[in-house]
Amino acid sequence: MNKKKVSKKKSRGVIALIVLTIMIISIVPRAKNIWTLSVQRNELQKTRDELLLRNEKLNWEKQDLNSLEVVERMARERLGMLKDGEKVVVPAEK
Repeated sequence: MNKKKVSKKKSRGVIALIVLTIMIISIVPRAKNIWTLSVQRNELQKTRDELLLRNEKLNWEKQDLNSLEVVERMARERLGMLKDGEKVVVPAEK
C-alpha cells in the first residue's frame, strides 16, 4: 500500500506539472500580446494628442487668415494693392 500512495502522489504531481506547463504556454503569448498592444495604444494616444494640438493651431491660423485685417495686409504686401486715395511712395536710391 505504501507504494500505491507514493505512486499516486507522483502521478498527481506529474499531472499538476503538465497542467501548469499548459497554462504557462497558453498565458505567456497572450500576456506578450497584451503588453505589445498596450505599447501601441500609448504611442497612438501620443500621436493623437500631437495631431489634436496641431489641428487646434491650424484652426487658429485659419481664423487669423480669414480676418479682414490680415487679408488687407497680405494684399498690400504681396500684391501691391492700395486703398482708395492712397499713393505709393518709393524711396529714391542714393
